[in-house]
Amino acid sequence: MQRMAVIGGTGLLNMATGQPFSDAGLEVLATDSFNVETPYGIVPLKSFRLKHSSEEKTLVFLQRHHNGGSASKPPHMINHHANIWALKHAQVDAVLSICSVGCVATDFPPAELVLPTNTLTSQDKQQPSTIRKHNSLQLQFRSMKP
Repeated sequence: MQRMAVIGGTGLLNMATGQPFSDAGLEVLATDSFNVETPYGIVPLKSFRLKHSSEEKTLVFLQRHHNGGSASKPPHMINHHANIWALKHAQVDAVLSICSVGCVATDFPPAELVLPTNTLTSQDKQQPSTIRKHNSLQLQFRSMKP
C-alpha cells in the first residue's frame, strides 16, 4: 500500500506533522494542499509524503466537512459523493475514516467504544442514504422526523 487516505472531522483538520510523526518514526518529506474538482463539487485534500526507514508512502487527508475548519456544516449536509469521488481520483489504495459524535447520555464515559445495533438519520427522502446506485445494497435508516 503506497497511498492511504484518512477521512477526519473538524478536529483533525490541523493534523500534527511535527513531534507526533517523529515519535512514530516518521519523517515528513513534503506536504501539499490541493483541490479536486468532482461532478459533485470541489473537495480540498491535504497530502503528506512520509518516510519510515527507507520506505516512502503518501498519506492523503480529507476533512469530512471541508468547510474551512468551522464546525458550521451539520453531518447530514456533508457531500459524501464528492468526498469519495475525490479520494478515488487521488488514487488511494485504502481509506480509514475516523468519526466521533457527541453523546446524549451523561453516564457514558469518554473514550468508550460503542457498536450500535440500529441507526437513526435525519436525512429526508430527497437525499439518498447511500452513494451506491443499487437499491438492494442500500442501508435502511429510520427517520427522526415526526
